[in-house]
Amino acid sequence: MVDWPGLLKWSLQHSDGVSNQPSKFKPMDPETRKWLEEAIKAYTFDEVERMKEIIEIFGAPEPAQADPNDENKRKAALDELLDLVDGPDNAKDFCLIGGLIPLIRIMLEGSLYDSVRELALRVFTSIAQNNMQVQQFSLMNGAMNLLSVVANTTLAKPVQEAAVSAISSLFRGENLAGIRSFIEADGIELVLHVVRNESGAYTLRSRTKAMNFIKGLLSQDDNLDLPHLQVIYDKSHKLGHLVRKAEGLEEEKTKNETEFEEQKKKLAPFKGIITRKLIENKFWAFLPSILEDKSPKAGDIRTYYFEILKNLKSDENIKALKGVLEGHLGSLVGLGDTYEHEIAVLKDVLSSFH
Repeated sequence: MVDWPGLLKWSLQHSDGVSNQPSKFKPMDPETRKWLEEAIKAYTFDEVERMKEIIEIFGAPEPAQADPNDENKRKAALDELLDLVDGPDNAKDFCLIGGLIPLIRIMLEGSLYDSVRELALRVFTSIAQNNMQVQQFSLMNGAMNLLSVVANTTLAKPVQEAAVSAISSLFRGENLAGIRSFIEADGIELVLHVVRNESGAYTLRSRTKAMNFIKGLLSQDDNLDLPHLQVIYDKSHKLGHLVRKAEGLEEEKTKNETEFEEQKKKLAPFKGIITRKLIENKFWAFLPSILEDKSPKAGDIRTYYFEILKNLKSDENIKALKGVLEGHLGSLVGLGDTYEHEIAVLKDVLSSFH
């Protein structure tokens, strides 16, 4: 049986200095301290230092001709980087230590190895998604030219798919200024070109990613007349989060609100512009091509399309699709759980037409 009173007495004696026994502990000598510090350092992984090493690997000039060993080395580095940048702090650190510039160069200019370019695009997708700081810094360094990469129909399919993901990541979230720049660069038209796939060059996966991107953009459609959300009321708040702190800031708040309203008037044409562009580009006419493939693997692109239609229901052409949508719904009933979500979305869309 454990002697709990005795154990407590022993613990108190060895924690508060009441022991009558002389201490056996001695100050650590310099040599032992140095050894211990080196040992701890050897077993401590410095993620920023490792990212610097990786940047040197994938950012180094490529050989004159493709070399499998060189390709594998670059791939391994970028694969490891994918894990390291999984988090907003490391993503920001990656940019601060100069990693974004060579990464963008590979994405835009390409590589001897498609696998390396694909991985570079995947790393970018990871660090840019919902990270306004990274998105803005990327756009300052030429990332808008990713549109030309997506438009290139001669790319290897994995690179094409990764490029569509990268574009979606770059303009995801509350980066309203970035989204407006994307719209002004005819980005909506490009993404619709991918979805429409008249050339047959885009994979189902690329088209599905593009459709989901449009759906995500629509969530900001009513906010696009707003200026940047940061630095409006409190300059100390974290990027992307609007904080209305009035304590001691009433004068500044009034001034900022006035500036906010003035900028909002200038940006008024952007409010609802995505909806208007979808209607102008006859989004409703995409339905036959969307329904060509009724297989489960095409379920996501169909579902995203239906969800977008719900946002465009004010267009008479959309309402005219009701009969076709009801027919498609009827063809899915009884086919099993695979189509359960698509059926639910279709029912919701059809009910909104009433």
